[in-house]
Amino acid sequence: MPQRLAQSLTALAAFAAFAVPTARLPTQDGLRLTKVPDRIVLPPPAGGNLLIEVTASKRPERIWLASNRDQIGGVDLRPSGDRHWQINLADPKVLRLLPADRERGTLKVFARVERRVIESAEIAWSRREVPIGRVKCFLVDRDGQRREGTKEQVHWLDTSKLESIEIHGTTAPRAKVLARAGEIDFPLAWRARERQFRLELNDGLRDSMQLAGTLAIEIRTGPETRQFRWRVVPDRVTASDEQTFIVKQRRIGLVPGTRGWLEVRLGDITKGQVLLSIRDASDRVVVAERSVAPLEGVDFSLPGGTNEYTLRIDRLVNRLVGDDHAELSVVPAKMFRADVITLLIRRVEATEGLTFVREGREYDAKMAARLLRARLGSHRGKRPTPREFAVLAGRSSTTGKPYLVRTKRDPEDENPVDEIPAQEWLESQITAIERGITGGPKGQKSVKKFQPKK
Repeated sequence: MPQRLAQSLTALAAFAAFAVPTARLPTQDGLRLTKVPDRIVLPPPAGGNLLIEVTASKRPERIWLASNRDQIGGVDLRPSGDRHWQINLADPKVLRLLPADRERGTLKVFARVERRVIESAEIAWSRREVPIGRVKCFLVDRDGQRREGTKEQVHWLDTSKLESIEIHGTTAPRAKVLARAGEIDFPLAWRARERQFRLELNDGLRDSMQLAGTLAIEIRTGPETRQFRWRVVPDRVTASDEQTFIVKQRRIGLVPGTRGWLEVRLGDITKGQVLLSIRDASDRVVVAERSVAPLEGVDFSLPGGTNEYTLRIDRLVNRLVGDDHAELSVVPAKMFRADVITLLIRRVEATEGLTFVREGREYDAKMAARLLRARLGSHRGKRPTPREFAVLAGRSSTTGKPYLVRTKRDPEDENPVDEIPAQEWLESQITAIERGITGGPKGQKSVKKFQPKK
């Protein structure tokens, strides 16, 4: 019996910490609390009210609620009758009075009467525990942009842009928050003033995330756990220096060594060329669609990385039966050496104001480049040398009639347009390309006259 009585008294004392019976509400120097909720947990549930009412023996010049008399601001009470004032603790202004680094504390009502400040008895409060399902995660980029993470989807994380990760809606020491990159854990620091957990990224953490390829934020509150997960955008192509892969026409293929971040999209393979583009997992265009042929390369880079890469078109395969496909490789850009014919076609495509005249029809630079790729792709046998290709591409394969090239000169010249045989113009460009590669006209003296097969 004595033991049961002691337990009852203990329970009663615990309840009394949150309850202030109206009949025995204390008076403190002329201010009396006449109405106080039994238990004050802030913030109250949505739509809930927590009213406090006081009476003053004398009409005050001002009456307000605060944590202490020196707190700047305070929230004024409203008159509710003769010498009665009240305040609703559900007012958002009241929540701003609570110290950010405390889970419980006290408030008081203060009144200025006849040039002095009087105060009420203490009003105990505790902070409401937020359900873990309402905890929010925010990613803060270096430019200040904030994005909210969701646990339902695995998003991509670009470490080159990310500045910090914030967790809102839970507090220390109630919650433990960890960032996990592979096998390495990083605790998030509790920022009492901002009431948030925060992880500030540094180079070491970014390197760990890149090695792991993933990042998870784990929040533990008692028995409950919640996770936010991301895949890390690679800043380099991993694995071997050269990686070959196959993509079927009209299909999408993932670029090896990029953890699924980059994908290649192909159109129809026809006449020795194909339309190719590169996009990332967020559907952003990395390389715009362009026509490419074998031995050409497409340059690209990864976010935050210092390395440049080249997607090399090794082969375009046309089959009578089965799917046509492209054989592609990823190589460091510094290791890629485009052949002269590839550089020649690029130069044609980039020549401003160029007009290619073929069989009496005119084509702009972009279309001329496509015609040259098609001519190269239709050639049977061994790949021609650059000057052999100039002969092939400079005349009709059926009539032998030369094609023409028109290029714009200085508009102030009397004749602002040059028109020369396509073979002659192509050979001049080959010479310029070879000088740029070797510092001189490579092989020019030993070139034999080439006659295309009919």
